[in-house]
Amino acid sequence: MRVTPQGAMLALLMLLAAPAYAEDAATLTVTTYDDGVSCPGDCDAHVVFHNQYNGTRNAFLPAAGADPLVNRANAAQFKCVRGEACVVCFAEAGESCIIAIYRGTGPPRGRVDVTPAFMKEWCDKPALPEAVTTECKRLKQNAASLAARVNCFAEPAHEKCKSKMESGAAAKAADAPEFQKCVAVGVTKYNAQQSDANLHRSLSAGCAYYENQRETNSAGVSWQKLSPGACREGFFVGPNGTDCCSGDTMQAAVDFLECRAFYPKP
Repeated sequence: MRVTPQGAMLALLMLLAAPAYAEDAATLTVTTYDDGVSCPGDCDAHVVFHNQYNGTRNAFLPAAGADPLVNRANAAQFKCVRGEACVVCFAEAGESCIIAIYRGTGPPRGRVDVTPAFMKEWCDKPALPEAVTTECKRLKQNAASLAARVNCFAEPAHEKCKSKMESGAAAKAADAPEFQKCVAVGVTKYNAQQSDANLHRSLSAGCAYYENQRETNSAGVSWQKLSPGACREGFFVGPNGTDCCSGDTMQAAVDFLECRAFYPKP
């Protein structure tokens, strides 16, 4: 078919006049985390996610009025702001969207990280997005399993708990001053004055994580260990350095394999 110059110009004008639609939202999973004092907002009920999703159909500021999803059509103009309410959509469907406090970036692409406080607030609500429902089921199952075990935080003198609780307390007491020094002067200055390279803090993850202490699982995935001094009062870091654990079974359920060390079988 022969295209005339006039026809080509008309087609171009029609293309320019057509509305620009954003790409569909990515499908995201939910992971619960608790990395102690590094957890922003004192680990309140919040979400963190990769910067890639901010200002897309996955994450944007809620619109005022009856329909908070109105801003979704122009999400790039309505990026979420740290410490403020944010619409988070776990998929393209509107039913996958919730409004939660946004605390910044954190996890890799493909997921939204939430806190135990978030899960406690949301898990009993009706009509949850599938991604949240899936994580709620996992946490509740893990919490029930932990509840059937000995809670060392509640019974630190128990014969199966005494040594591990004393070890946990000693490790935390030894590391807390070093962690505080790092917070006071920053990672670079702390590492420069710390002669023990094993205590150096992470240049990428901050004072709460060790730079040179790592663990690797059976799948070959490695991570920098969380330092004992980074856990809040009443919490101990697990043996693999992935999360802080407490006597609250719903919180400890965040990382069952890690926190079960403090919940031995009867």
